[in-house]
Amino acid sequence: MRAAHCRGVVESIAVRATDDPDAMIRAAMLSKRSDRTTDRSVSTAVWCAVFARYLELPPKMLVDLAVGGLLLDIGMQKLAPSLLDETTSYGKRQQLAMQAHVALGREMLEGISDLPHICTEMVVQHHIRPQGGGYPLASGEDPLSAAGILAWVVDQFDAMLTGNSRRPPMAPSEALGTVSLAAESSPLDTLIADQFVQAIGRFPSGSIVELNSGEVGVVSVSDPDRRLRPTLHVVTKADKTPTSVREVALKSYQRDPSKAKALWIVRGHPPGAFGIEPRTLFD
Repeated sequence: MRAAHCRGVVESIAVRATDDPDAMIRAAMLSKRSDRTTDRSVSTAVWCAVFARYLELPPKMLVDLAVGGLLLDIGMQKLAPSLLDETTSYGKRQQLAMQAHVALGREMLEGISDLPHICTEMVVQHHIRPQGGGYPLASGEDPLSAAGILAWVVDQFDAMLTGNSRRPPMAPSEALGTVSLAAESSPLDTLIADQFVQAIGRFPSGSIVELNSGEVGVVSVSDPDRRLRPTLHVVTKADKTPTSVREVALKSYQRDPSKAKALWIVRGHPPGAFGIEPRTLFD
């Protein structure tokens, strides 16, 4: 495998993340289902690309970060299949074996001469915490980099959205809040996590949200300037039973609770909530 191959894989992601980040966020969100049928490597590449675009980083850096996101868990390919079975209960030995995917990933990448160093940094550091904890914790490693912290943020966020047999998926707003809280261990962690929240938005396109009316909808367009007032497709009544789909632009409604027709988002819901399949709304 060569770095050029990886760059070819993420090239379309990079282009779309630059031209229409909302569409890429929606595509990543639509891939999130509780049955985990989608490869996480693609969505982690998307989050990296969207974040880099938000920071207005140069195109090459955007692609490099997306490649790093794509490769975060490449070492998983070398693990025993039993470790990847989500029904497996992990004991101490299984946890250590699973953690070995970082070292295995590093070994796999060492043979790629044209791979940017930042990509390897992301793979090696995406489970390390700056104030201790995480893995691997071997001495003599490079200092934790900004790219390594971003890789941790992206990996944690995507894992929470996806869920597994031991942990149900979270709503994007809950996942972002959890990551932000965990990132308070250092100023750089906090800065990167806060910027990531701004890039993605607490109610990103493709996510399921509940209104103060009790109705549930799917965000179709997220306004970068008014993240809490997106446009959505309302798909249920207040009692959560299906209804004819209608488009609602929250920016056109009052938010003052004293107003009779005020409308706002009260909470987000995880992918698959209420049996809603957002993909059908965008086909």
